[in-house]
Amino acid sequence: MEAGATAHAAESLDRPAGEDDSGPAVVLSGEERGFARTDERILVAELVGSLPEREQELIRLRFFEHLSQPDIAERFGVSQSYLSRLLRKTLLELREQARRRGLDDLPL
Repeated sequence: MEAGATAHAAESLDRPAGEDDSGPAVVLSGEERGFARTDERILVAELVGSLPEREQELIRLRFFEHLSQPDIAERFGVSQSYLSRLLRKTLLELREQARRRGLDDLPL
């Protein structure tokens, strides 16, 4: 067998995507979106980390553990309506922090 007989041919990144959308540019653009989501998660984690501990727990339970507001209210020992107001206030604070940092397009 000749050396290089099993080597793959290099493709240009400028090659248009084929019908199957598997061209290198398409694959790379998908990876870039993945990196952007990772960056967003890091930024959101930083913002949430700046909140008081109780509000951090509220965000974790609601959006990461997907608990309902009544379930979280029971854990916190408050009414569901109070918890709803606390959640709204916390999300507004996160959005304001993001805005102050110039991160208006973060998905909060």
